[in-house]
Amino acid sequence: MSGLSESFAREVTSTKRQLIGYQIIFYLSIALLLVSAGTALNSFPWLEGWIRPFRIDPPPSADAITLALFQLVNLAGKAILILPALLMLAFAAKRYAEVFQLKTQYTYKYTVAASLPGFKVEAPAHAEAITAAAFQQLLSNPGDTPEKKADDKKNDGETFLQRLIEPVVKKTFEKMSGAQKPLS
Repeated sequence: MSGLSESFAREVTSTKRQLIGYQIIFYLSIALLLVSAGTALNSFPWLEGWIRPFRIDPPPSADAITLALFQLVNLAGKAILILPALLMLAFAAKRYAEVFQLKTQYTYKYTVAASLPGFKVEAPAHAEAITAAAFQQLLSNPGDTPEKKADDKKNDGETFLQRLIEPVVKKTFEKMSGAQKPLS
């Protein structure tokens, strides 16, 4: 069990590093969004020479339809300027949430695997049941999404190991409940 808990500990450390990376990307995307939004809104007058190519001015004798068309083109240009920062922000936020969920699940699995030897020492009569219950908890895939888990339940997605461990868990719990019943 110590090898399994060490493996889960490595995964927790790996996901922590990934979280830091996605957090940095998130902060950089916020900075990029602020700069691109400021540029799109002409908030930096000292950059007027660089901002000029992003703004198209209509001819002085333009009619109302032409003015509206130029305004739409300018609005589209500003949206294109802001869009990469928004996409980067959405990507970083989504990936951070996914990796955080993964880290939470690996932390739980590490805790279960690391505490198993202590439970065996404290309750040697129930060691088999505790081991079987722990393995049942450790068999779930942390990468599964809730949608995939729901599909697996619909399709009876038991794995080979789950089919092997489930009878042991049931048998052990039956033994425990039979041993705890008072004699009549």
